[in-house]
Amino acid sequence: MGKVLIYAMLEGFGGVEEYALNLLRYSKTGAQRYGYVILGGKTVYEDTLKRYGADFFFIPPKRELMKNIKSLWRLFRQLKGTYDTIYFNTSGLYYPVPYLFAKMQGYKIVLHSHSREVHDRREPIHNFNRWWIGNMASLKLACSTPAARWLFGKKSTEAILVPNAVDLARFAFDEEKRMQIRRQLGLEDAFVIGHVGRLTQVKNQTRLLDILAAAKKKRADVRLLLVGDGEDEAMLREKAQMLGISDDVVFYGSTRNTEIPMQAMDCFALPSLAEGFPVTLVEAQGAGLPCVASAAVTTEVNMTGDVTFLPLEESNETWAGTILSQNVTRRNNRELLRARGFDAADLDENVWTLLHGGKANWKNFS
Repeated sequence: MGKVLIYAMLEGFGGVEEYALNLLRYSKTGAQRYGYVILGGKTVYEDTLKRYGADFFFIPPKRELMKNIKSLWRLFRQLKGTYDTIYFNTSGLYYPVPYLFAKMQGYKIVLHSHSREVHDRREPIHNFNRWWIGNMASLKLACSTPAARWLFGKKSTEAILVPNAVDLARFAFDEEKRMQIRRQLGLEDAFVIGHVGRLTQVKNQTRLLDILAAAKKKRADVRLLLVGDGEDEAMLREKAQMLGISDDVVFYGSTRNTEIPMQAMDCFALPSLAEGFPVTLVEAQGAGLPCVASAAVTTEVNMTGDVTFLPLEESNETWAGTILSQNVTRRNNRELLRARGFDAADLDENVWTLLHGGKANWKNFS
């Protein structure tokens, strides 16, 4: 039985990257099963990959088009025989080259959708590609029902839902750790609105700044804790200054240990423009946090009853009022989430079984 090549990880931290690496972290034989393709010349996960003894391969990013194409063809040709399956984890079918090369070189193709519809100028390209790329896939996977519809269209019913599982033990609430991190961040006496995600347009952190400004009019001790980095950071800092709330926003930066800043939060906010099944909301529920998310996020993610959904069309004042009204008493959701299949300890065996024609045991998730 050949190994599975996972395509593709980006250079920084991300939900898809965490999902892909959990297959390695929580398996006794992960390094014998999986290899990883990384778009770029580095990865923040290099220490993790080396620690578990996994193969990983760098190729130039898509913006370096010709280098990317040449490297991709050589890599797929080189690995043929050692690997027999390419496991594509994607948010949209905008770039057909990897799928064409995988098909031409005889790999088994698995498609896993990690996002729901994104209405932008690239949508017609995605819609055109999905009918023929989808037909090449021997297995269709998705993190949620909306994500399945986005990637597979009329064939979405063929997709198997795969939980975005996390290490639930890491996220268990700890009062001592909470006080420690709040002291470190200067948030001891604050009501902390928290957010974890790449600082990028689809995550809509600019709206979070507007919500914070509205919340400050209701409650002076409100702060915003942004965990992540990305191309929008400079713009967000400038907007915070323009709104007069710079001192109320903590830019925590990127971290692989999101459970640490989550201890400091009182409410988790996710006003995303589009999401498949956000890992961060699983983590936040694992940490016992009340969550307020945009209606663009699938309701399937609300496994504990702790997630409130609001349309993005609602006013900043409504968002602020909803966030501030949440019950901030933490509770232990571990067993509830585990019963739904969201413990990373169970992930690899189920996915490996699916990849090789078997039936996974997701309990009552899908």
